[in-house]
Amino acid sequence: MSNQSSSRSVRAAIACEAINGGGLAHYTEDLDRIMRTYAAESQVLEGHPYVSPLRGQGSSSRKAKLWLLEKLPLLRRVFERIRRQSRTQDPWPHAAAWASLWRNRSSDIIAIVPHVVIHDEGRLDDYYAAIAERPFVLVIHDLHALHFPQEWKPRDVETLKSRFALLGKAAKQIIVHNEFTADDVVDKLGIERDRITVVLLPAFFDEVSFRASPEADAARLEKLDIRKPYALWASSSTFVHKNHPRLTKAWRLLADRGHTLQLVCTGTRAPHWNEVEDLIQTENLESLVRFTGVIDDAALAAVMRNAHLAVCPTLFEGGGPGPAAEAALAGIPLTLSSIPQCRELFNLRTDLCTFFDPYDPKSIADAVEDLFLNYEEAKDRAALAKEQYPRLRTQQSAAERYWHAVLAAQKN
Repeated sequence: MSNQSSSRSVRAAIACEAINGGGLAHYTEDLDRIMRTYAAESQVLEGHPYVSPLRGQGSSSRKAKLWLLEKLPLLRRVFERIRRQSRTQDPWPHAAAWASLWRNRSSDIIAIVPHVVIHDEGRLDDYYAAIAERPFVLVIHDLHALHFPQEWKPRDVETLKSRFALLGKAAKQIIVHNEFTADDVVDKLGIERDRITVVLLPAFFDEVSFRASPEADAARLEKLDIRKPYALWASSSTFVHKNHPRLTKAWRLLADRGHTLQLVCTGTRAPHWNEVEDLIQTENLESLVRFTGVIDDAALAAVMRNAHLAVCPTLFEGGGPGPAAEAALAGIPLTLSSIPQCRELFNLRTDLCTFFDPYDPKSIADAVEDLFLNYEEAKDRAALAKEQYPRLRTQQSAAERYWHAVLAAQKN
């Protein structure tokens, strides 16, 4: 086949040098794995060599560190002192070496940029300039900083604008993870739509690690002061788009209707915990709303396993809300925001989940109450979602679309 013969020389390398942990590290590792796994099955890119990326650090050590800092105030104070002292040092000591690495790599290697750092105060400018000198595929997860600039440092917002001006213009192909972000990139960055490929993020879920004994789960929930039944919002932080104030007001409405369903929110309390805590106290919801803070993976799995239902009131997402996808894969009844990213995540299928207006506390409360009062019907939807959600976005399809973008970058 002519396409196959013309693409046998395609090689790609993931530019992940600046990724040092967290969800982006998981995403990069999964991207690397599925591209390796499915390249041989791709009709266009069958059997092509793949250049291994320089891996970022995994996130498990970072999670452990955050958990310890939450639990041990003395350790947290020591860590903050060390961090303050290190601010005078260069936090990106390898930036020049990374730039040199890319300038010295063979010109036929297509770079895949899985994330663009914007909090480096310009120290990575030459690194990204070096990548922009070769054919590359740029991944844009979202433009959160342009929608919620108050959540970012002004300099970081300006870095995003200038960096995407450079990379967006130079990229041969751009990958986003839903149609909303594609339109956003066209509107806010002025990038041509025909250079943008939408790749639906595939489902990643570890069934084995999700299993545990009821006894172990009960002990973990008791330690976290969580009682059944409870609703889960795996929010990961208290950024504005996580929508905790409206969710809290919705829980006040549910309490006024006589419901005692506990709300459990997981993840770090930063950056707006003081405001959220004040609202919880103002609404007299201390016994009904529980923030766990950062917890280890085993505890997090236990919290998800035992959730009566999941609620996802997010106001903004890039590739679609991970907590909603995880709830679907775990077979947990789910209700979530009726925003474009969430609707696209489930192809508008109300037989898999239900939707609400995230800007209206009453709409949130009504949706949660409906799941709670019609629980057998909700469980039927959850069972169907567990079966069918993985078919909506497969790992093979994602890998093939990434590879097609790489091939297009080579041809252009």
